[in-house]
Amino acid sequence: MGPEFFLVGKLFILITGASKGIGRQFAITFSQIAECDSHFLLIARNETGLQETVSKMSHRVNVDYVSLDLSIAQADHAIIIHNVGTTGDLSQLTNEMNDFRVWEKMFDLNVFSSAVLNSVFMEIFNDKVKAKKLVINMTSLASRYPAKSGAYYCSAKAAREMYFKVFAKEFPQVNVLNYSPFFTQTDLLKELEGIKRTAELPILSLMFRFAGLILTPNQVADRLVEIIRGQKYKSGDFVDYYDPITSALLLTEFFLIGKLFVLITGSSKGIGREFAITFSQIAERDSHFLLIARNETGLQETVSKMSNNVSVDYVSMDLSLAQADHLEDIIRKRINPDEYDHAIIIHNVGTSGDLSQLTNEMNNFRVWEKMYDLNVFLPAVLNSVFMKIFNDNVKAKKLVINMSSLAAKIPLSSMGYYCSAKAAREMYFKIFAKEFPQVNVLNYSPFLTETDLLKAQGSINRTTELPEIIKLARLVGLTLTPSQAAHRLVEIVRGQMYKSGDFVDYYDPLTMILLLANEQLNILEILRFLNAEDKISLAQSIIGETSKFLPDKLKPIPKVNFGILK
Repeated sequence: MGPEFFLVGKLFILITGASKGIGRQFAITFSQIAECDSHFLLIARNETGLQETVSKMSHRVNVDYVSLDLSIAQADHAIIIHNVGTTGDLSQLTNEMNDFRVWEKMFDLNVFSSAVLNSVFMEIFNDKVKAKKLVINMTSLASRYPAKSGAYYCSAKAAREMYFKVFAKEFPQVNVLNYSPFFTQTDLLKELEGIKRTAELPILSLMFRFAGLILTPNQVADRLVEIIRGQKYKSGDFVDYYDPITSALLLTEFFLIGKLFVLITGSSKGIGREFAITFSQIAERDSHFLLIARNETGLQETVSKMSNNVSVDYVSMDLSLAQADHLEDIIRKRINPDEYDHAIIIHNVGTSGDLSQLTNEMNNFRVWEKMYDLNVFLPAVLNSVFMKIFNDNVKAKKLVINMSSLAAKIPLSSMGYYCSAKAAREMYFKIFAKEFPQVNVLNYSPFLTETDLLKAQGSINRTTELPEIIKLARLVGLTLTPSQAAHRLVEIVRGQMYKSGDFVDYYDPLTMILLLANEQLNILEILRFLNAEDKISLAQSIIGETSKFLPDKLKPIPKVNFGILK
């Protein structure tokens, strides 16, 4: 290979001992041959000498100088913060990044310059110097999360972070921190939000902005001081502003990002319709929805309310009569499973069953079978078909949502069919989550939502328990609209603060605190709790009263951070 032309192009040159002698002459000579706008950083002890050096250099170059005693005999700590960086061209997709010089320019600034400067830092602050060394690399979530339109930036951040991780291993005497400032209000963030080719990063940023999570530079700096003083990390660790929350999220998938396939049953009205509308509004362009329900007119109305950015198919059929091969044929005829980043199925279809019967009157096998065909067996069969189509050979990450209910947890009079079916259905999906840990499974309960089902339950006349519950919930303003239930589901999925297979109610963690306190707790107590002004004392009181019913393995009740209820 021929020699490198190091003095050709725009240069960055750091010269130590530049206040006189050879060091000064290096600065003068190199400035005369460097291209316009090259940058010089001069370091020496003698400030007057540095000023004289600068006065003799070419005016075509930029010069900074620092008066510093490089013997640093008095320094206790030496700290370097590698903060420089750029996003690169955010208008290109990976298949268009074919220019070596663009790649080199990106990595020169974002990776190579930090590595070179770090080497210089280590040479100056060598083992003969008493100063303890702290090396801070300003990393980013981009080093962990591959985002569309961000290939230059993400790959450079990943490379830079890995360099500092290797450095931390090679030099265990140096304290190394890879610090991520989450999403901070900077010019860089404005560039990310302005991406036109893909929607992923703008959506993420706007989502965090809506949630009030975007940081100011001042917050980021203050948090860095806290992290360094706390010293809760190992040298080389990645630490984000919001850790440990962010690190937990990084272990999960960012569902609802990328091209989606979404299958929703029972989507002709009520919650199912709102799921379709809400998810279509946040899905990326060309995502595909498949809606299945019995009422064709209702399905058509649902489609008319969905975003025009997504593709929608609907099938009108009685799912209680469906067979596995027919369901598979319906799906395969409408999609290519290899096209999607995420495959989502929402098992929403269901019926309350006969609400006029008490348990001692439920003696007809066919009625039982019909109830369980739709509420339990159909979701299980359809889920099996879904897994067959989106198998392990397909790239799409899978999210399975079972529409559960408090009825799966709390026995309610006149609800023998419904409660037992909901309990069976939830248990199936909990086992499914255990058997297939690579699938994200959520059992979502929409508390009490104003639907035709709730109207029917509120009209029960054989017993008074459930009608009273619904009446009280409406009175205190705790019943939900389908839109509220749908938007809360989006928040839960995006937040990913549950374990696969978990039951999550709309009002969690409030609901679960009480359910954990006593599984026999009357739902009226939950309503009383949710409507109470002093939730903290009431929660403590209820848990104290019911703790005697807990199995020994649950005593004492784990401490709950009641501050979240304020």
